[in-house]
Amino acid sequence: MKTHRTPRYVFDRLRELIFQKRNPDAPWLGPQAVRTLEHLLKPENSGLECGAGRSTLWLAKRVHFLESWEEDAGWLDKVAGQMRSRGIENVALKKVDATPENYLQLVADIPENSLDFALVDSENARDVLCLALVSRIKNGGFLMLDNANWFLPSASRAPHSRTLEQGPAHMHWQEFLEAVAGWQVLWTSSGVTDTAFFIRPITGKQPEKPV
Repeated sequence: MKTHRTPRYVFDRLRELIFQKRNPDAPWLGPQAVRTLEHLLKPENSGLECGAGRSTLWLAKRVHFLESWEEDAGWLDKVAGQMRSRGIENVALKKVDATPENYLQLVADIPENSLDFALVDSENARDVLCLALVSRIKNGGFLMLDNANWFLPSASRAPHSRTLEQGPAHMHWQEFLEAVAGWQVLWTSSGVTDTAFFIRPITGKQPEKPV
């Protein structure tokens, strides 16, 4: 069995822990992923978060409106209490049932091409969510998948990464890759975990007039 307790992994893990200690309000993502997310977000953005937590409070300070879905009722109550104590009013928290069928129904209620961003870090059904949310992302918007290396092939050195030879984890992830073909991909890694950003290209520009 391959071990990840290598000197390189220990260094990567220590670096990530130092970043989290110095940035106690930042999302539980790698440093590069946090910087990328902060760069992509705009104050006028409205979006969806699948998996509430520290990121919910962090996002609320940076966007116009956020809807956050959470599967665990106890965790949702904790996040709601933190929001009340900080006077956060631009987030709609929603308890959801962690089934693919329920997630599909929830996404079906979202108009197409309406989200500036979607962050997928749910405990369950990430494949279903990512695939269903593709058509809901605006031109120029983005979909963020945490722990992308667990599901999609890459050259990452982070633990549990799927190799290029292994390919996607299963059919839904292959369908997702086909659905975002042509999108810009920003793949970030801390050596401990990876986060990928899929940015939908801006289309619909008026064609140039012939000379």
